[in-house]
Amino acid sequence: MSDWDRYLAEFQAVIIHQGNSGHKLAAARSLVKFLKLTGSAINEASLLVWTVQSARTSPVKLVVARLRLIDPFLDLLAERRDISRHAARMVRERPDLLSHLQSSGVLKSRTPVVAYWEPHLTAMVASLRGLSIGYQIQLIEAARSFAARLPAGPLETSAWQAILWEWVDELLSGYSLENVRSKFMPGLDRFLHELVQGGECQEHLLRVWRQKQSGWVDALRRRQQGAPPQLRPPRYESFLAPHLEAFLDFKKSLGRKRLSLSSLRMLDRYLVARKVPDLVSIGPIFLREFLSSRNWRATSRKKATGDLRQLFHFLERRELISPQKNPARNLPRTRCARRLPYIFYLREIANILNELLQDPTRPPFDQTLQFTFFHLLYACGLRISEPLLLKVQDVNWDEQTLFIQGTKFGKERRIPFGPRPGEQSALRDPDFAGTVGQ
Repeated sequence: MSDWDRYLAEFQAVIIHQGNSGHKLAAARSLVKFLKLTGSAINEASLLVWTVQSARTSPVKLVVARLRLIDPFLDLLAERRDISRHAARMVRERPDLLSHLQSSGVLKSRTPVVAYWEPHLTAMVASLRGLSIGYQIQLIEAARSFAARLPAGPLETSAWQAILWEWVDELLSGYSLENVRSKFMPGLDRFLHELVQGGECQEHLLRVWRQKQSGWVDALRRRQQGAPPQLRPPRYESFLAPHLEAFLDFKKSLGRKRLSLSSLRMLDRYLVARKVPDLVSIGPIFLREFLSSRNWRATSRKKATGDLRQLFHFLERRELISPQKNPARNLPRTRCARRLPYIFYLREIANILNELLQDPTRPPFDQTLQFTFFHLLYACGLRISEPLLLKVQDVNWDEQTLFIQGTKFGKERRIPFGPRPGEQSALRDPDFAGTVGQ
């Protein structure tokens, strides 16, 4: 019995009572067969070749799943041989894994796509970096399935709608509702977003349709059953409804993508409950009663007061009320307890970043990722969400700048990061602790 056969026998005895034991054993046998034929050692390079070659004879989703199923076998081998138990994970998280699979031709759809739409598909694929490879493949397959139905050249809105709903109806007739919702709709949503960004569509037809439904999954079910759709009830029901909608449209036109609507909805319901007929009936006392009608937290009360001021200032500018009759002008301000921020010393920053690079509980990739994230926060003064939204194309290595987009108030900016954050191993320098921040 060879060493590989002995390893397989030991592995089978270990996982016999575990879940997916058959699939785990099949993945281990497939890898061992590849290693015997090629004489390769188990490392990241050989696992990548095994993955690409397996994708030529097996479904891509199965091959990607094997990269997870093989982890227990690598753990067993790591106890007996000098190999890395994280090799499969490193392959799964390679940014070029998708390009390797594409170059092998395994991601091409059975129905060819007109060359006119290929650049949009390529742009969509580039936007998927950072997602798991299995989810990327699922999104790409759904997008290519839809793109294969498109004729060459630009289309009118009516043509887009006809093709879109013809495809959705075919999916609903051939697949379960859960498969359509989870496997096809996300890819379609991504592809339509890329078409809107590229100027091929005037609006995102799927999202516009969703906004009109009371529940879009229920709307798909009704469409599958041939029942009429159930439209979403109006957002506001008081006499202020058209003005509230106009106010929200105005805020969106200023680039406000994330609007908190809770205080406006509460005001609308309060107006309906009190049967207020017009603006004349709303005075300072009425607004104070509204703010005291709920057990607000201090921050929520402050936010609601600010929303009321902005709303009535908007109505004042539209000459629906006079400045003297503005009921929100003299609303009392809400004071919130503020906690003083803690300012770290340079030595503390250096210690934190060094600990991230020396965390024994995490593989090297995670150590580098955590270090890069917190180093960017410190060195570039970013908000907590901004490094999470960064994409590969947002980093300009020649100019050493980061392109920050989709941030607070929908603004964009470029930030220089300099040579020190640009080096992955900057904090490995033992002298860095005394020079950080200088």
